Amino acid sequence: MHKKFQTVQRTLGVLNYLEVGLIRPSSYQLRDEVGNLDELTNSIKQNGLLQPIIVRPVSDLFEVVAGNRRLAACKQLHMSKILCFMKDISEKEAYEISIIENIERRTLDAIEEARAFKHYVEEFGYGSVSELARQLGRSEEYVSHRILLLTLPTEILEKVRSHQLSPTNAQELIWLRDHDKRILISNEAVRRRFSQSRLRSVVKLVKNDVDVKKALTAADSQPDFGKIESEDGKIVDKSLKVITEASLIFKGTLIQLDSLLNRCTEDSELKEFLMKKRYSVHHLLDELIALGNSRGRSVHA
Repeated sequence: MHKKFQTVQRTLGVLNYLEVGLIRPSSYQLRDEVGNLDELTNSIKQNGLLQPIIVRPVSDLFEVVAGNRRLAACKQLHMSKILCFMKDISEKEAYEISIIENIERRTLDAIEEARAFKHYVEEFGYGSVSELARQLGRSEEYVSHRILLLTLPTEILEKVRSHQLSPTNAQELIWLRDHDKRILISNEAVRRRFSQSRLRSVVKLVKNDVDVKKALTAADSQPDFGKIESEDGKIVDKSLKVITEASLIFKGTLIQLDSLLNRCTEDSELKEFLMKKRYSVHHLLDELIALGNSRGRSVHA
């Protein structure tokens, strides 16, 4: 759990059951919708509310700091009281905790995250990118690039939300100003499943006044050993994934060849043939290991 979140939990003043009618959702809704609550309501119905909702006093009510979906699920179950942590914290602290919890739980898509970051920066002013990055344990570049996503056309943002285009790929299109070129390249990036490096090459050519179609053709003619974004948002080298998968195939082949060799003890000619092929496969595996090491990642034999 994030350090900021742990600190707030440790310093909360009161743990108590509160009437649901006295609790209102957060004034900052980071998600466009709470989503399907069936799984959550079933869990609460079977096991109770395992993690208390964090609230803060605002006027004559309590406002959710973290736990809007849990509150909605409890309301669906017609619960009269729920366990809450009460803490008198500022609006800024409440918003920080809300962002942190949603990121920790991975409940925000990239566009919702970008909007949350943008609102934070606009609300709390100069230096807030650095402050938010520090609170999240992310780089300032990560925060600022997420916010810049919102400068892209709606058509591209929808591709990101529907997971047709990764956020990091979409970020490459930020540096193009021409709306039509952005749309055209994004469509082709989805269709051709461009990696980030290939998309960057296309954008760079177009920025240097190369026609979009020519830039796309040039990208197709180049080997694509670029970087891609994994499901958890981390950037990985696609070529290393290929190397890892190939090494597993070769290792499996060696195991199967050894099994065949044990079955042909009486056929020396066949055994000699298979031994030569085994040597060739092992040599290919050694080359893959060396290639993997040269790219900064060991592929163990």
